[in-house]
Amino acid sequence: EIECPYICGDNGSKIWTVSNAGASLPVIPLSEATYRSVNAVFAQLSVAVGPDNIVEVARRMGVDRSALTPVPSIVLGSSAVTTLEMASAFSNFATNGLHADDYIISKIVNSSGEVIYEHQPKKDQVADPAIFAAIRRSLEVVPVSGTAPKANIDKYLDDHGMEKRGVRQGGKTGTHQKYLDAWYVGFTPEYSTAVWVGYEAQQIPLQDVTINGTDYPRVFGGSVPAPIWAEFMAYVQQDLPVTQFPTDPDNINDYLIPPPTQVPSVLGLLQEDAEKKLHEAKLNVEVVEIASLEPPGTVVNQSEQPGATVPQSTAITIYVSTGETPVGKLPNLVGRTVEEAIVLIRDFELATGVTVSLFQSKVPTSDPANVGKILSTTPPPGATVEGSAQVVVMVGELAPATP
Repeated sequence: EIECPYICGDNGSKIWTVSNAGASLPVIPLSEATYRSVNAVFAQLSVAVGPDNIVEVARRMGVDRSALTPVPSIVLGSSAVTTLEMASAFSNFATNGLHADDYIISKIVNSSGEVIYEHQPKKDQVADPAIFAAIRRSLEVVPVSGTAPKANIDKYLDDHGMEKRGVRQGGKTGTHQKYLDAWYVGFTPEYSTAVWVGYEAQQIPLQDVTINGTDYPRVFGGSVPAPIWAEFMAYVQQDLPVTQFPTDPDNINDYLIPPPTQVPSVLGLLQEDAEKKLHEAKLNVEVVEIASLEPPGTVVNQSEQPGATVPQSTAITIYVSTGETPVGKLPNLVGRTVEEAIVLIRDFELATGVTVSLFQSKVPTSDPANVGKILSTTPPPGATVEGSAQVVVMVGELAPATP
Protein backbone atom coordinates (compact mmCIF):
# COMPACT_ATOMS: atom_id res chain seq x y z
CA GLU A 1 0.00 0.00 0.00
CA ILE A 2 1.04 3.58 -0.56
CA GLU A 3 -2.23 5.20 0.35
CA CYS A 4 -1.16 6.73 3.69
CA PRO A 5 2.08 8.66 4.20
CA TYR A 6 2.82 8.08 7.90
CA ILE A 7 6.39 7.37 8.97
CA CYS A 8 6.71 5.34 12.16
CA GLY A 9 9.46 4.15 14.49
CA ASP A 10 10.09 1.15 16.74
CA ASN A 11 7.05 -0.87 17.70
CA GLY A 12 8.38 -2.55 20.84
CA SER A 13 7.37 -5.97 22.13
CA LYS A 14 3.59 -5.53 22.07
CA ILE A 15 2.11 -5.84 18.58
CA TRP A 16 -0.74 -3.43 19.09
CA THR A 17 0.31 0.16 18.67
CA VAL A 18 3.29 1.88 17.13
CA SER A 19 5.40 4.78 18.25
CA ASN A 20 6.56 7.33 15.74
CA ALA A 21 9.88 8.78 14.69
CA GLY A 22 8.29 12.23 14.41
CA ALA A 23 6.79 13.77 17.54
CA SER A 24 3.80 15.14 15.63
CA LEU A 25 2.68 11.75 14.29
CA PRO A 26 0.11 9.67 16.16
CA VAL A 27 0.34 6.32 17.87
CA ILE A 28 -2.39 4.23 16.25
CA PRO A 29 -3.87 0.77 16.88
CA LEU A 30 -3.12 -1.99 14.39
CA SER A 31 -6.85 -2.12 13.58
CA GLU A 32 -6.81 1.48 12.37
CA ALA A 33 -3.58 0.93 10.46
CA THR A 34 -5.35 -1.88 8.60
CA TYR A 35 -8.34 0.02 7.26
CA ARG A 36 -6.30 3.18 6.62
CA SER A 37 -3.47 1.29 4.86
CA VAL A 38 -0.61 2.66 6.96
CA ASN A 39 2.39 0.88 5.46
CA ALA A 40 4.90 1.80 8.12
CA VAL A 41 2.90 0.02 10.82
CA PHE A 42 3.09 -3.27 8.96
CA ALA A 43 6.77 -2.80 8.23
CA GLN A 44 7.30 -2.65 11.99
CA LEU A 45 4.99 -5.59 12.50
CA SER A 46 7.02 -7.66 10.04
CA VAL A 47 10.25 -6.94 11.91
CA ALA A 48 8.63 -7.61 15.29
CA VAL A 49 7.06 -11.00 14.50
CA GLY A 50 9.71 -12.14 12.02
CA PRO A 51 9.34 -12.74 8.26
CA ASP A 52 9.76 -16.52 8.68
CA ASN A 53 6.65 -16.61 10.88
CA ILE A 54 4.72 -14.57 8.31
CA VAL A 55 5.60 -17.10 5.60
CA GLU A 56 4.54 -19.99 7.83
CA VAL A 57 1.13 -18.45 8.58
CA ALA A 58 0.62 -17.49 4.92
CA ARG A 59 1.19 -21.11 3.93
CA ARG A 60 -1.44 -22.27 6.42
CA MET A 61 -3.87 -19.65 5.12
CA GLY A 62 -3.65 -20.89 1.52
CA VAL A 63 -0.67 -19.17 -0.07
CA ASP A 64 0.94 -22.54 -0.75
CA ARG A 65 2.19 -22.38 -4.34
CA SER A 66 4.00 -19.09 -4.87
CA ALA A 67 7.57 -18.61 -3.71
CA LEU A 68 7.71 -16.44 -0.59
CA THR A 69 11.00 -14.82 0.39
CA PRO A 70 11.19 -14.24 4.17
CA VAL A 71 12.38 -10.63 4.21
CA PRO A 72 10.88 -7.74 6.23
CA SER A 73 9.26 -6.23 3.12
CA ILE A 74 7.23 -9.40 2.55
CA VAL A 75 4.38 -7.85 4.48
CA LEU A 76 4.21 -5.06 1.87
CA GLY A 77 4.04 -7.43 -1.09
CA SER A 78 7.66 -8.04 -2.12
CA SER A 79 6.80 -11.65 -3.12
CA ALA A 80 4.46 -12.24 -6.06
CA VAL A 81 1.30 -14.18 -5.20
CA THR A 82 -1.45 -15.42 -7.52
CA THR A 83 -5.00 -14.08 -7.40
CA LEU A 84 -6.24 -17.58 -6.58
CA GLU A 85 -3.97 -17.78 -3.53
CA MET A 86 -5.06 -14.32 -2.38
CA ALA A 87 -8.73 -15.29 -2.63
CA SER A 88 -7.98 -18.50 -0.75
CA ALA A 89 -6.12 -16.69 2.01
CA PHE A 90 -8.84 -14.07 2.49
CA SER A 91 -11.49 -16.77 2.85
CA ASN A 92 -10.11 -17.29 6.38
CA PHE A 93 -11.52 -13.93 7.46
CA ALA A 94 -15.02 -15.07 6.51
CA THR A 95 -14.75 -18.37 8.39
CA ASN A 96 -12.86 -17.39 11.55
CA GLY A 97 -9.80 -19.17 10.22
CA LEU A 98 -11.41 -22.47 9.17
CA HIS A 99 -9.62 -23.01 5.84
CA ALA A 100 -10.37 -25.37 2.95
CA ASP A 101 -8.08 -25.67 -0.08
CA ASP A 102 -9.36 -24.46 -3.43
CA TYR A 103 -10.54 -27.00 -6.01
CA ILE A 104 -12.02 -27.05 -9.50
CA ILE A 105 -14.14 -30.17 -9.80
CA SER A 106 -16.83 -30.50 -7.18
CA LYS A 107 -18.74 -33.45 -8.65
CA ILE A 108 -18.66 -35.93 -11.55
CA VAL A 109 -21.93 -37.55 -12.67
CA ASN A 110 -22.13 -40.30 -15.29
CA SER A 111 -24.71 -40.62 -18.06
CA SER A 112 -27.04 -42.51 -15.73
CA GLY A 113 -27.06 -39.69 -13.22
CA GLU A 114 -24.91 -41.59 -10.79
CA VAL A 115 -22.41 -39.56 -8.79
CA ILE A 116 -19.07 -41.23 -9.36
CA TYR A 117 -16.98 -38.53 -7.65
CA GLU A 118 -17.72 -35.74 -5.22
CA HIS A 119 -15.06 -33.56 -3.66
CA GLN A 120 -14.94 -33.60 0.10
CA PRO A 121 -13.06 -30.50 1.24
CA LYS A 122 -10.63 -30.98 4.10
CA LYS A 123 -10.97 -28.14 6.61
CA ASP A 124 -8.20 -26.99 8.92
CA GLN A 125 -8.30 -24.41 11.69
CA VAL A 126 -5.46 -22.05 10.79
CA ALA A 127 -5.15 -20.31 14.17
CA ASP A 128 -7.23 -19.03 17.07
CA PRO A 129 -10.67 -18.17 15.56
CA ALA A 130 -10.77 -14.95 17.61
CA ILE A 131 -7.75 -13.60 15.70
CA PHE A 132 -9.62 -13.77 12.40
CA ALA A 133 -12.83 -12.42 13.90
CA ALA A 134 -10.90 -9.44 15.29
CA ILE A 135 -9.15 -8.75 11.99
CA ARG A 136 -12.46 -9.04 10.14
CA ARG A 137 -13.79 -6.05 12.08
CA SER A 138 -11.07 -3.86 10.56
CA LEU A 139 -11.52 -5.33 7.08
CA GLU A 140 -15.26 -4.64 7.22
CA VAL A 141 -14.45 -0.94 7.65
CA VAL A 142 -12.41 -0.81 4.40
CA PRO A 143 -15.39 -0.77 1.95
CA VAL A 144 -17.41 1.55 4.18
CA SER A 145 -15.10 4.32 5.36
CA GLY A 146 -11.62 2.98 4.65
CA THR A 147 -9.58 2.99 1.45
CA ALA A 148 -12.17 1.28 -0.79
CA PRO A 149 -15.68 2.80 -0.61
CA LYS A 150 -16.08 1.88 -4.30
CA ALA A 151 -16.03 -1.80 -3.28
CA ASN A 152 -19.26 -1.45 -1.30
CA ILE A 153 -21.78 -3.86 -2.86
CA ASP A 154 -24.82 -2.00 -1.53
CA LYS A 155 -23.50 1.28 -2.95
CA TYR A 156 -23.09 -0.36 -6.34
CA LEU A 157 -26.66 -1.67 -6.19
CA ASP A 158 -27.96 1.75 -5.17
CA ASP A 159 -26.00 3.56 -7.90
CA HIS A 160 -27.43 1.22 -10.53
CA GLY A 161 -31.04 1.38 -9.38
CA MET A 162 -30.99 -2.12 -7.91
CA GLU A 163 -32.42 -3.22 -4.60
CA LYS A 164 -30.08 -2.92 -1.63
CA ARG A 165 -29.52 -6.19 0.18
CA GLY A 166 -27.28 -5.46 3.17
CA VAL A 167 -24.58 -7.93 2.19
CA ARG A 168 -21.90 -8.35 4.85
CA GLN A 169 -18.45 -7.86 3.35
CA GLY A 170 -14.86 -6.97 4.05
CA GLY A 171 -11.68 -6.57 2.06
CA LYS A 172 -8.35 -4.85 1.52
CA THR A 173 -6.79 -2.67 -1.15
CA GLY A 174 -3.26 -3.05 -2.49
CA THR A 175 -1.21 -0.67 -4.64
CA HIS A 176 2.33 -1.16 -5.91
CA GLN A 177 4.64 1.70 -4.93
CA LYS A 178 5.41 2.27 -8.63
CA TYR A 179 1.80 1.59 -9.69
CA LEU A 180 2.74 -1.68 -11.41
CA ASP A 181 -0.11 -3.58 -9.74
CA ALA A 182 -3.42 -2.75 -8.12
CA TRP A 183 -5.48 -5.14 -6.00
CA TYR A 184 -8.73 -5.51 -4.17
CA VAL A 185 -9.35 -8.76 -2.32
CA GLY A 186 -12.66 -9.09 -0.54
CA PHE A 187 -15.03 -11.60 1.01
CA THR A 188 -18.66 -12.15 1.98
CA PRO A 189 -19.98 -14.94 4.21
CA GLU A 190 -20.21 -17.13 1.09
CA TYR A 191 -17.40 -16.11 -1.26
CA SER A 192 -13.87 -14.75 -1.36
CA THR A 193 -12.77 -12.99 -4.55
CA ALA A 194 -9.51 -11.36 -5.63
CA VAL A 195 -9.24 -8.69 -8.35
CA TRP A 196 -5.85 -7.79 -9.83
CA VAL A 197 -5.31 -5.01 -12.37
CA GLY A 198 -2.05 -4.71 -14.29
CA TYR A 199 -0.16 -5.72 -17.41
CA GLU A 200 0.34 -9.49 -17.45
CA ALA A 201 3.14 -9.68 -20.02
CA GLN A 202 5.42 -7.09 -18.47
CA GLN A 203 5.63 -4.64 -15.60
CA ILE A 204 4.22 -1.34 -16.89
CA PRO A 205 3.17 1.43 -14.49
CA LEU A 206 -0.56 2.04 -14.32
CA GLN A 207 -0.17 5.77 -14.87
CA ASP A 208 -1.98 8.08 -17.28
CA VAL A 209 -4.28 5.29 -18.45
CA THR A 210 -7.87 5.40 -19.71
CA ILE A 211 -10.25 2.66 -18.54
CA ASN A 212 -13.85 2.60 -19.73
CA GLY A 213 -13.60 6.24 -20.75
CA THR A 214 -12.21 7.42 -17.40
CA ASP A 215 -8.71 8.89 -17.21
CA TYR A 216 -6.55 7.76 -14.29
CA PRO A 217 -3.29 9.63 -13.57
CA ARG A 218 -2.47 6.72 -11.23
CA VAL A 219 -4.36 3.51 -10.52
CA PHE A 220 -4.89 2.59 -6.86
CA GLY A 221 -6.44 -0.52 -5.40
CA GLY A 222 -9.43 1.54 -4.31
CA SER A 223 -9.95 3.26 -7.68
CA VAL A 224 -10.18 0.47 -10.30
CA PRO A 225 -10.04 -3.03 -8.73
CA ALA A 226 -12.54 -2.10 -5.98
CA PRO A 227 -15.47 -1.17 -8.29
CA ILE A 228 -14.74 -4.26 -10.45
CA TRP A 229 -15.07 -6.36 -7.31
CA ALA A 230 -18.31 -4.64 -6.28
CA GLU A 231 -19.93 -5.15 -9.71
CA PHE A 232 -18.90 -8.79 -9.93
CA MET A 233 -19.96 -9.62 -6.37
CA ALA A 234 -23.29 -7.81 -6.75
CA TYR A 235 -24.27 -10.35 -9.40
CA VAL A 236 -22.73 -13.29 -7.53
CA GLN A 237 -24.76 -12.46 -4.42
CA GLN A 238 -28.04 -11.39 -6.05
CA ASP A 239 -29.80 -14.77 -5.77
CA LEU A 240 -28.37 -15.68 -2.39
CA PRO A 241 -30.06 -15.04 0.96
CA VAL A 242 -28.37 -12.48 3.17
CA THR A 243 -26.30 -14.34 5.74
CA GLN A 244 -23.97 -13.38 8.57
CA PHE A 245 -20.37 -14.09 9.41
CA PRO A 246 -19.65 -16.61 12.18
CA THR A 247 -20.31 -15.51 15.74
CA ASP A 248 -17.43 -13.74 17.45
CA PRO A 249 -15.58 -16.11 19.81
CA ASP A 250 -15.78 -15.36 23.52
CA ASN A 251 -12.07 -14.45 23.69
CA ILE A 252 -12.16 -11.86 20.90
CA ASN A 253 -11.37 -9.07 23.36
CA ASP A 254 -7.94 -10.62 23.87
CA TYR A 255 -7.13 -9.15 20.45
CA LEU A 256 -9.23 -5.99 20.56
CA ILE A 257 -8.36 -4.33 23.87
CA PRO A 258 -5.03 -2.47 23.70
CA PRO A 259 -2.49 -3.53 26.31
CA PRO A 260 -1.81 -1.18 29.22
CA THR A 261 1.10 1.19 29.60
CA GLN A 262 2.30 3.47 32.40
CA VAL A 263 2.21 7.22 32.04
CA PRO A 264 5.72 8.66 32.51
CA SER A 265 6.40 11.95 34.24
CA VAL A 266 7.16 14.71 31.75
CA LEU A 267 6.92 17.66 34.15
CA GLY A 268 9.76 20.10 33.68
CA LEU A 269 10.77 18.72 30.28
CA LEU A 270 10.81 20.74 27.10
CA GLN A 271 7.84 20.02 24.83
CA GLU A 272 9.85 18.06 22.24
CA ASP A 273 11.44 15.83 24.89
CA ALA A 274 8.09 15.28 26.61
CA GLU A 275 6.40 14.23 23.38
CA LYS A 276 9.21 11.80 22.61
CA LYS A 277 8.98 10.25 26.08
CA LEU A 278 5.21 9.82 25.83
CA HIS A 279 5.45 8.30 22.35
CA GLU A 280 8.03 5.83 23.66
CA ALA A 281 5.39 4.74 26.18
CA LYS A 282 2.96 4.17 23.22
CA LEU A 283 0.87 7.22 24.11
CA ASN A 284 -0.49 10.06 22.02
CA VAL A 285 0.06 13.70 22.92
CA GLU A 286 -2.14 16.78 22.90
CA VAL A 287 -0.51 20.13 23.62
CA VAL A 288 -2.15 23.08 25.37
CA GLU A 289 -0.20 26.30 25.81
CA ILE A 290 -0.83 28.15 29.06
CA ALA A 291 0.66 31.13 30.84
CA SER A 292 3.28 30.13 33.40
CA LEU A 293 6.28 31.52 35.21
CA GLU A 294 8.31 28.57 33.95
CA PRO A 295 10.57 29.13 30.90
CA PRO A 296 8.73 29.07 27.55
CA GLY A 297 8.31 25.56 26.11
CA THR A 298 8.49 23.84 29.51
CA VAL A 299 5.85 21.28 30.48
CA VAL A 300 4.21 22.52 33.66
CA ASN A 301 1.40 19.97 33.99
CA GLN A 302 -0.01 16.80 32.47
CA SER A 303 -3.54 15.41 32.34
CA GLU A 304 -2.69 11.97 33.77
CA GLN A 305 -0.63 11.53 36.90
CA PRO A 306 2.80 9.90 36.45
CA GLY A 307 2.59 6.16 37.06
CA ALA A 308 -1.08 5.92 36.08
CA THR A 309 -1.97 2.84 34.00
CA VAL A 310 -3.86 3.59 30.78
CA PRO A 311 -4.45 1.77 27.45
CA GLN A 312 -1.81 2.26 24.78
CA SER A 313 -2.66 5.09 22.30
CA THR A 314 -4.41 7.11 25.05
CA ALA A 315 -4.03 10.85 24.45
CA ILE A 316 -2.15 12.62 27.25
CA THR A 317 -2.54 16.40 27.40
CA ILE A 318 0.60 18.31 28.30
CA TYR A 319 0.42 21.94 29.37
CA VAL A 320 3.32 23.94 27.98
CA SER A 321 4.45 27.30 29.37
CA THR A 322 4.31 30.42 27.22
CA GLY A 323 6.50 32.29 29.73
CA GLU A 324 3.73 34.79 30.49
CA THR A 325 2.50 35.48 34.04
CA PRO A 326 -0.59 33.33 34.61
CA VAL A 327 -3.77 35.05 35.81
CA GLY A 328 -7.15 33.66 36.80
CA LYS A 329 -10.22 34.19 38.95
CA LEU A 330 -10.37 31.96 42.01
CA PRO A 331 -13.22 29.44 41.78
CA ASN A 332 -15.91 29.34 44.46
CA LEU A 333 -14.91 26.70 47.01
CA VAL A 334 -17.56 27.59 49.61
CA GLY A 335 -19.78 24.65 50.55
CA ARG A 336 -17.24 22.11 49.28
CA THR A 337 -15.21 19.61 51.26
CA VAL A 338 -11.43 20.01 51.19
CA GLU A 339 -11.17 16.98 48.92
CA GLU A 340 -13.64 18.51 46.47
CA ALA A 341 -11.78 21.83 46.66
CA ILE A 342 -8.50 20.13 45.75
CA VAL A 343 -10.10 18.74 42.57
CA LEU A 344 -11.46 22.17 41.63
CA ILE A 345 -8.13 23.83 42.30
CA ARG A 346 -6.32 21.24 40.15
CA ASP A 347 -8.70 21.96 37.27
CA PHE A 348 -8.15 25.68 37.84
CA GLU A 349 -4.37 25.20 37.71
CA LEU A 350 -4.64 23.19 34.49
CA ALA A 351 -6.83 25.82 32.85
CA THR A 352 -4.91 28.93 33.91
CA GLY A 353 -1.36 27.96 34.82
CA VAL A 354 -1.69 29.63 38.21
CA THR A 355 -0.08 27.58 40.99
CA VAL A 356 -2.21 27.44 44.13
CA SER A 357 -1.02 26.43 47.59
CA LEU A 358 -4.05 25.48 49.66
CA PHE A 359 -4.07 25.95 53.45
CA GLN A 360 -6.94 25.18 55.81
CA SER A 361 -7.99 26.66 59.10
CA LYS A 362 -10.68 25.30 61.42
CA VAL A 363 -13.54 27.56 62.46
CA PRO A 364 -16.36 26.60 64.89
CA THR A 365 -19.89 26.12 63.62
CA SER A 366 -23.10 25.20 65.39
CA ASP A 367 -24.66 23.75 62.22
CA PRO A 368 -23.81 20.04 61.81
CA ALA A 369 -24.40 20.39 58.06
CA ASN A 370 -21.39 22.73 57.82
CA VAL A 371 -18.98 20.41 59.60
CA GLY A 372 -16.13 19.54 57.21
CA LYS A 373 -17.35 22.13 54.67
CA ILE A 374 -15.52 25.25 53.51
CA LEU A 375 -17.32 28.28 54.94
CA SER A 376 -15.13 31.01 53.40
CA THR A 377 -11.83 31.57 51.62
CA THR A 378 -9.05 34.14 51.62
CA PRO A 379 -8.91 35.59 49.03
CA PRO A 380 -12.65 35.34 48.38
CA PRO A 381 -14.27 33.52 45.43
CA GLY A 382 -13.83 35.39 42.16
CA ALA A 383 -10.71 37.26 43.30
CA THR A 384 -7.97 37.64 40.69
CA VAL A 385 -4.89 35.59 41.50
CA GLU A 386 -1.69 35.31 39.50
CA GLY A 387 1.61 33.47 39.48
CA SER A 388 1.91 31.41 42.64
CA ALA A 389 -1.04 32.10 44.95
CA GLN A 390 -1.79 31.06 48.52
CA VAL A 391 -5.40 30.35 49.42
CA VAL A 392 -6.67 29.78 52.96
CA VAL A 393 -9.93 27.86 53.35
CA MET A 394 -11.99 28.11 56.55
CA VAL A 395 -13.35 24.63 57.34
CA GLY A 396 -16.20 24.21 59.80
CA GLU A 397 -15.84 22.08 62.91
CA LEU A 398 -18.57 21.52 65.45
CA ALA A 399 -18.44 24.08 68.23
CA PRO A 400 -18.44 22.68 71.79
CA ALA A 401 -21.83 22.65 73.52
CA THR A 402 -22.59 25.62 75.75
CA PRO A 403 -22.82 24.55 79.49
